[in-house]
Amino acid sequence: MKTKIPLETAIAYCNDFYAADSVDDKRAIGSSLISDLEVTYKDKANYVNSTLSPILQLHVDTFNRTKIKLKPENLKALVTDLYNKNNGDF
Repeated sequence: MKTKIPLETAIAYCNDFYAADSVDDKRAIGSSLISDLEVTYKDKANYVNSTLSPILQLHVDTFNRTKIKLKPENLKALVTDLYNKNNGDF
């Protein structure tokens, strides 16, 4: 069963996602991030999925085609914003 995660853990997911060296690893980490955030913010699950999925997919597609790792700053900013809007409330 998934549990709620603190911001620090979500940011660690973003860093791990950036550091991953394979498309499969990036997909697995991105999926875990979305899944855990959906549990953390049940009432915002649609927002989490519809906002983060395209960003994660862009990173994966870019890496898959070019092997260039996009910096995770936009992803970290979106995740941090989600926590800030909810005052870190779990």
